[in-house]
Amino acid sequence: MELLIVLAALVGLVWFGAFVLRGPLLVGAIVFLLLNACFGVYYWAMEAGPIPLTLDRLALGALLGAYVVQIWLGRTVRAPLTRSDKWLIAFLLALGISTFTHDFRVLPEGPPDVPTPLWHLLTGYISPALLYWLGRGLPLDQRQSRWFLGSFALFGIYLGVTGVFEIHHQWSLVYPQIISHPDIGLHYGRARGPLLHSVAYGFFLTASLVGAWLWWPGVRRVGSLLLLVSLPIYLAGIYYCYTRSVWLGAAVGMFWVILLPLPVRFRPVVLVATTALALAVGIAKWDSILGFQRDYSAEGTRDSVSMRGSFAYVSWLMFLDHPLVGCGFGQYIIASDPYLADRSSDLQLDAIRTLVHHNMFLSVLTETGLVGLALFTALAISWFLDAWRVWTCKDAPRWVRQQALFTMALLLAYLMQVSFHEVSYLSMMQNLLFLVMGMNTSLCLTYVPKQQLAPVLVTPRSIQPAAYA
Repeated sequence: MELLIVLAALVGLVWFGAFVLRGPLLVGAIVFLLLNACFGVYYWAMEAGPIPLTLDRLALGALLGAYVVQIWLGRTVRAPLTRSDKWLIAFLLALGISTFTHDFRVLPEGPPDVPTPLWHLLTGYISPALLYWLGRGLPLDQRQSRWFLGSFALFGIYLGVTGVFEIHHQWSLVYPQIISHPDIGLHYGRARGPLLHSVAYGFFLTASLVGAWLWWPGVRRVGSLLLLVSLPIYLAGIYYCYTRSVWLGAAVGMFWVILLPLPVRFRPVVLVATTALALAVGIAKWDSILGFQRDYSAEGTRDSVSMRGSFAYVSWLMFLDHPLVGCGFGQYIIASDPYLADRSSDLQLDAIRTLVHHNMFLSVLTETGLVGLALFTALAISWFLDAWRVWTCKDAPRWVRQQALFTMALLLAYLMQVSFHEVSYLSMMQNLLFLVMGMNTSLCLTYVPKQQLAPVLVTPRSIQPAAYA
């Protein structure tokens, strides 16, 4: 037995050495994202000093090590900083200063899974930023882009099927088995998959749905049939997560990837018709949307809506006292305590005492002030504009413009989530988003004419003229 273990270790080292020297980093990034989504700290962890070892953290270390080696070997893209890079660096600096000018080692007096401010910074922003930088340095080609979209198309089938099994309590068919434990993660009773959180689960399913839609035109007949059969699976998983922001994000993301490729003359008609239909459905089903049954009662669902008013009220009071730099990154749960004692409002403020914020924009505003919110907003807008520049680059190959379309749809779906949740605690979502944004920056540097990137000047690689059709 010992001999087999040694031989397996040697084979693993050989394969790892080959990957480090010549392996495609995007494949390593996809493997990390899937491990991060399915086999995180709740699946397996081993104490190793201040940071427990998990499968996804080991994979991230190996991936970043391979990235450093390939930088040294000259196998990555090197280019000047873009406008988005500078906004990201400025935002991370603001978060770092806000973290270390307060007690970053304190454990918040809230849910046991809420990390310390330092750990929140590392897992919610620093690690995703490293993935952004890795994606920025990838020399992407059509094959790798299809790997990426295809991987998520297939992963979405697993997520959708798992969600259906969860809702129907077919626990013997669910893997990994930690999904069936009600005390692990959040939102037990909804479809949450291995991510153990309905919002993260729905966001990954949205990425899978959009990825499958864009992957479909290039697959053969068998693949097309598979995707056609899989579409109800994606939609069922998204529905069964019973999370309104996920429904909204999936609808906006899919609407975007369907609308933009249409001829320009048809877009206003489709936009008006879709808006009218959405308003009609919203008005007709308003009570059902606000009070549907999920992991708790319909009354509890309505209460979750009213609690957002409490969060907004408390955030406003905290903002008035600390308008520029906020109360400190990761300090909301502690700093909000005095404001929750306010009895001048009819809002049930005590109901949110042990909860993290339910709106990322307001969370950034209360913790880092106008400075942090302005940088966060500028970063999101800059990322979207970069993707838009790639999409409108008519000389770029079709797969490049498809990747830009995926980027915009994913960012729009993400913005829907941050409007109703504080998703920086969900490292899985942050990692996926930042990697995709980094990949888009690489495409932007490669295919967008340098005059459109002013004042950042770079020389694009050779471009093969092709139209999106």
